[in-house]
Order: sequence, then C-alpha cells, then structure tokens
Amino acid sequence: TDLYIWLKAKINIEHKNTVLLCDLGLQGNLMHTGFEGMLFINNVPYQGIDFNHKEVLINDKYVNKTIEVEIKLWTGMYGRNGDSNIEIVQ
Repeated sequence: TDLYIWLKAKINIEHKNTVLLCDLGLQGNLMHTGFEGMLFINNVPYQGIDFNHKEVLINDKYVNKTIEVEIKLWTGMYGRNGDSNIEIVQ
C-alpha cells in the first residue's frame, strides 16, 4: 500500500503508568513490509512505533492533563489489509 497517514487524538491521562497500545498493522516478513511511525505528544516527537514497539509508556508529568497525540504512520508495503504470507524475495 505504501501510504503516509496522520492520526490525531486528544487523550485525558488519568493515571500514572498509562500505556498506549498502538497495534496498527501486520508484521513484516522483511524490512519495510510492516507499519512504522512516529508518535508525537503535544507536537513533540515522543517515540517511534512499529510491530515490535507497540507499547508507549506515557510520562507521569501528563497525569490529570489532556494531551494531543499524533502519529505519522507509514503503512508499510502491505498495509493493514495486506497478505503477510506473500514473499517479497524468493
């Protein structure tokens, strides 16, 4: 699919040790075949995300605050609806 997409949301952080789970696509069978992205909090780069790095621990300084979360997402070569059984290199 090979697309770039921006995802945006405002989230109220009510508790310490809040974790966001960013399960956004199929795993890749080679480099660059699965999703990857950069997560921003309040317009500041916060953490890279991909199939192996789905969990984002939110810093406790955001407890009792509303944060703006943005993800610049690359779908990978297959995207969410792709067939992970297809081999790229034979």
